[in-house]
Amino acid sequence: MAAPSRISANTANAMFAAAEAAAAKAPKSVLSIPSVIRHGPIAISDLKAPSGKTPGAAIGQVGATRRVYLLNPYLNHEEMNGLAYRIHKLSKNTSINSILLGNNHQSPFSSNEEPDSQDILLPSSLVELETEENLLDDLNMDLKNDIHLAGGYDARKLANASKSTKFSTLNALMNLTNAVNGNGNGGGKNNGASKIPFITVSHGLVNDGGYALGMGSYVMATTGSKFRIMNPMKGLSLDPIGFSYILPRLGLEYSQPSAKYPVGSILALTGYEADGCDMVETGLATYNME
Repeated sequence: MAAPSRISANTANAMFAAAEAAAAKAPKSVLSIPSVIRHGPIAISDLKAPSGKTPGAAIGQVGATRRVYLLNPYLNHEEMNGLAYRIHKLSKNTSINSILLGNNHQSPFSSNEEPDSQDILLPSSLVELETEENLLDDLNMDLKNDIHLAGGYDARKLANASKSTKFSTLNALMNLTNAVNGNGNGGGKNNGASKIPFITVSHGLVNDGGYALGMGSYVMATTGSKFRIMNPMKGLSLDPIGFSYILPRLGLEYSQPSAKYPVGSILALTGYEADGCDMVETGLATYNME
């Protein structure tokens, strides 16, 4: 008699997540963003889909906070819709105190240890920041050594995509913007404002549509924070996350001196890279942190 075949832990987790999503009548896109409730660090290998693909983002529990980990600065439309849905649902959960978007994964190993490439762990502390460099390959050579936190979608991959895929991607980016802002419905039927704050620790480069994740309650700028709009230099229009409204009004919300100058036009047309201090001075970030 043949022994029963075994399934991997990742496959079992995926099957359980699919059953939960079906029971909750959630869209299939929610399965592209795994949610893990576990004490201590989380191995990235445990988050992989049965196909072996690493998700672009994941959500973990840190005490009464839910933390969004960006594992890839670029998300596809399924991942953006899935993340928007999860953020929208979490924003209505008054049993948690906040949603925190931190930095990418980091290696917990000391310099004396030799980490396994498949065993890089996610930080479990609310205040841990990125220590590993995530290099930009060929966007801009002068940005090569930056930590790339968020870039929205990958315009290079989308260039040869079908018209429907392009539309779906831009629509998903708008859904994600609304969910982070607290005014969206995450692709569901029940609209309404967020009941808990969305906090973004912008430690690294945020460019173009990646700023959708900076549309929440608080944006914390660090010494490593950078913001840049690259699309116009590549012959593309501004991403649909509200830039046409935000840029002309920079500095106005907090009556800052920058409101007297055309800083929005400079950012949009010149590709100027704003650092953490620039972001706070113009209202792109709400607070500075060490």
